[in-house]
Amino acid sequence: MNHGHQFDIALSAEHKAEQERKQAEREAREKLEAAAPDLLAALENFPVKLESQTYQQFYNCCVSWIRIDRQTAIEKAK
Repeated sequence: MNHGHQFDIALSAEHKAEQERKQAEREAREKLEAAAPDLLAALENFPVKLESQTYQQFYNCCVSWIRIDRQTAIEKAK
């Protein structure tokens, strides 16, 4: 049995798994970015403002995504 060939197959499978993981992350980020305005509105209307760092980080991400989306739209309109 050729160990080099087995190693190549293992590397190929690992590379494929990494590419699939990156693709899934990219798709999840795109969905979150698209939903950012709705998420931000929901956070702003949340009856209890969470004082956690996670809440603040998520809120700030939503704000950033909206700003980036608006800036991109402005640049495309030029």
